[in-house]
This record gives sequence, structure tokens and C-alpha cells, in this order.
Amino acid sequence: MKQTNDVTETTQKTYPVEILASFELQLAHEFSNITTQSSAELITDVFDDLILEVEGGFSSMSIDVSYKGAKRIRKDGLYKFIGNIKRCYEFPAQDVDLLEGELVDGTFDSQLNDMQLAVEAVCEQSGYQLAVDNFNWADDELLCEN
Repeated sequence: MKQTNDVTETTQKTYPVEILASFELQLAHEFSNITTQSSAELITDVFDDLILEVEGGFSSMSIDVSYKGAKRIRKDGLYKFIGNIKRCYEFPAQDVDLLEGELVDGTFDSQLNDMQLAVEAVCEQSGYQLAVDNFNWADDELLCEN
């Protein structure tokens, strides 16, 4: 313990833990009549550009997403992406199971919520109609200390 301005502070040991969450994104997008009336090759090019733009927006925030499904125009205009987000947080010793090398169940809800908010923020900034579906914890791992 150290004394600071008559306030006693306890220095608590923390551990770095990497949390992985997986999710699905649903993109609502209508291709223009010009695009759909063009050759199949042009549709593929436009489709690839759309996928790369969505993936790039997430990549810039260190969030992995990839398109799920065949590259064809759907009548309902709904397209699915799958993704994951990995972040490292510091946790106090009582929240970490050192024998298993992972977090005690239920101790990371706040961090998982922060991760979901990060994904939702990229969706809002993307300029596309993107919605997050099935955001779930996937794994956590105690990182080695130096």
C-alpha cells in the first residue's frame, strides 16, 4: 500500500486477458437498375467493390469481417457478413482463473458490451444499412506476462 494525500490506495495485481467475440452483420442494399442491367461481370465487380468497402471500414478498426454467401444479387436485398473482434483488457486477480488461463464466468459483461458498441459504431459510420446480429462471446485467454 502507498499513501497519497491521506488516501490509502491498494495496488491490485491485474492480468491481461484477450477476449474474442463473434457476430453476424446484415447489410440491406439495393443495387441500382444500371448495375443490374449490366453484364454479369460488371455486377461481380460492383459487388466485390461493395464487399471490400464494408470489410475495409471494419478492418480500419481492427475488426475482421467477411462476406458470407454467393456473390449474387438477392431479391430481398439482404446480405450477411460474419465477423469477430478481439480486444485485450486488464482484469483483477479475483476475476481470472489462473489454473484454466481464462476469466471467471460473468466477469467480462462490461467489456463484451464495449466490444459490441465498437462494432455498432463502425456500422453507423459505414454509410450503409448494417445491423449487428448474434453478437456473442467466443473465447478468452490469459496472455503471458513479460
